[in-house]
Amino acid sequence: LNFKKTSKWILDNQRPAISKTFEFTDFQQAWNFMSRVAVQAEELNHHPEWFNVYNVVEVTLTTHDVAGLSELDVRMAQSMDEYANELLPTRRYTPEQGIRLNDDLNFKK
Repeated sequence: LNFKKTSKWILDNQRPAISKTFEFTDFQQAWNFMSRVAVQAEELNHHPEWFNVYNVVEVTLTTHDVAGLSELDVRMAQSMDEYANELLPTRRYTPEQGIRLNDDLNFKK
């Protein structure tokens, strides 16, 4: 996996998880994002924790089976960044705070 293409996510300091908030132009765009993520989640059998209000989708990724972070979380994060950037091509998700997935996480196998 090429972690360098994944924008920064925030490492949760309460539990082994990463999170990110995506803001879209409207509810339909947010729903399209969630629908596309849902298809991949089913394929990978790896489901995000998320919360949606109108155009905002808050996402938390963790792997309950290993009680921590796994490469599945990274794959989902990369896909979510990609999907968001496709929906909003002029608005790249590069928050000022966060972690680089390749540098700061210790993955459990």
